Order: sequence, then C-alpha cells, then structure tokens
Amino acid sequence: MSYTFDRIAPGSLVLITGATGLIGSSAVITLLDRGYKVRAATRSLKKQRPFQQHLQDRYGKDVVEFVEFKDYLDPASWDAILKNVHGMIHLAADTSLSPRYDDVIPPVEALTRTFLAAAARAPQVKSIVFTSSRIAVYAPEFGKDLNLTVNNWADYFVDQARVIKEDDPIAPVLVYAASKIRGERVAWDFIKEHKPHFAFNVVLPDCVAGPAANPTPGVYSTHTWLNDLFLGDANGYAVGFMKPAARFVDVRDTASIHVAALLEKQLDGQRLWAAAHKFTVDDILAAWREAFPERKILPDFKFEGQPDINIDDEQSTALLKAFKGEDWFSLKETVVANVQSVL
Repeated sequence: MSYTFDRIAPGSLVLITGATGLIGSSAVITLLDRGYKVRAATRSLKKQRPFQQHLQDRYGKDVVEFVEFKDYLDPASWDAILKNVHGMIHLAADTSLSPRYDDVIPPVEALTRTFLAAAARAPQVKSIVFTSSRIAVYAPEFGKDLNLTVNNWADYFVDQARVIKEDDPIAPVLVYAASKIRGERVAWDFIKEHKPHFAFNVVLPDCVAGPAANPTPGVYSTHTWLNDLFLGDANGYAVGFMKPAARFVDVRDTASIHVAALLEKQLDGQRLWAAAHKFTVDDILAAWREAFPERKILPDFKFEGQPDINIDDEQSTALLKAFKGEDWFSLKETVVANVQSVL
C-alpha cells in the first residue's frame, strides 16, 4: 500500500482532547511539525501555561490555541470547539482510577456519543482518531503466551468491573479497563449505526514511555513511573504495571501512529496497534546500565513466567515507516530519553 497522508491539508486545524498528557502533548508537537494548526483542549488553562508558552515560543501564536473545556458532555460546547476543525484526535480519558463502575462508565459512554454526534453535525470534519488501549484487547498474565489480533476484545473486564467490590484493590484497574472497552465499543456502535461522513480509526497503545513533550510539572503516567524506577523505587507503579510486562512503545511513535491514521485517506474503520516491542522490566534496567555505567541501577527482578505476546502489527509498522521514514524507536532509545528530565 502506498501512503500519501493527504486527507487533511497542511495548515488545517486539528482538535486534540487530552492534549496536555503524555501522548497528547507529543501528538501536538507531531502535528505542528507537519505544518498543521492545533486546538488543544484542556480542563485547566492555568495549569498548562508553561506548555502553551513553550509551543508559542517554538511555533508562534497563530498555530496553536488552547481552550478550556469544563463540560465534555455539553453538546453546545462541542459544536463551538469543533468550529473550523478538519480533524480530531480524542485522547481525553477518565484516569481517576475510581473503583466505582457507575461513576466512571456511564460518563465515558456519554462523552463518546456526545463528541461523535457533534462531529457528525460538522461537515468539515474529515477524520477522527480515537485512543483506546491494549487493555481493551488483553492483559498479560505470567505463564500465559498470547497470539493476538486487532479483532480480539477483553470484554470480560467489563463483566468483572460491574460486580467487583469497591474496596477490592484491583477494582480501580478493572473499572479503568472497562472504561476503555466501553468507550471504544460505544464509538464503533455509533459509527455502524449512523455511518457519519468522517473517517474513523482507533489506536491501541500498550506500555507508553519516552520523553514528555509537556514541560508543565506533573505526573505523566508511565513516563513518571519509569523515572521513579530509574531513581531507585523498586515498589512503585512501574514494577506493578510491568509484572508481568506486556509490550512497549515510544510516545513519539504513538503520536506518529495517531497522526498518520488521521491523515491517511486509505485508512478508515481500522484498529491500529501502537505496541512495538516485547520486553521485561529487566530489559529496561539493562538498557540503563549500558547507557549510564556510572549510576547505580536497581538489580534485576527476575520474574519467572514472562508471557510471549505476539500481535498482528504489520499494518502499524508499515504505516509508521511510511509516515516518519524510520522504524519504531528501540527500547533503549525510549527508556534513555525517558529519564533525561531526572538526570
């Protein structure tokens, strides 16, 4: 397949929700580098002034606009924010890790329907990319090898999240997984029922790491967790998240897959992996020891039974190579770049 990435003309306006997070901020940079204008939606303008200033200093004030979105469920607000928008990347998610199913899932479902309905009312919108997660497909288990395709779903997490007790330690993870699954399911149901005029594709990121494009101080999920691991925290979120490990991808490549799916006119109705490499937490430690021989790095954890996880990522790999002219960043490149902010 020959890719052209010309569904939306350079200079056009693209909306990104969740624009200040780890993936979102990198997607903003990727679009601006390609000559697009960006409307970045955030829940707090005040908190994101360092990022806004950084982008305006680098690209100018005329190509990036930050807008505060107080109510994601208000149709009129969506009509306003989609004005003159030709493409949209929807990254906003419920990251509260609430253990309450009814507090999380219905609003996620309602948000999905609301923004898709608004986009269907906006004839100039040509393409939408929806960020899901590998948790919508699978969760790794020790001793259980997997051969997966983009057609797999982990709907059993929804069933488990509905009945689990709120005081169960795993409840927040199950509810988060259910939110990603139900958000994506609702999106596909909308597309199937309404057949809107815009292209619609989904990205499935796995364990995302690498440099945070947003200079605003804060917690940037796995980026921050890896920094804690690098600094010697053997009991933090990173180890728990990678016990066992799944697959690894650089945030810059994740952003590239999103933007490539947005722009490539041959892509519509696709689920696309952003899950480049098999890995273990010990592989990360080894990469740091090689890159920073003078530093004391934690000893290997030596978890037994790491699963062998294989996926059908040929389409994503071809798309990425055509878009940026290179293969996926290596694990070492990613984890070394990740910790530059704490050296």
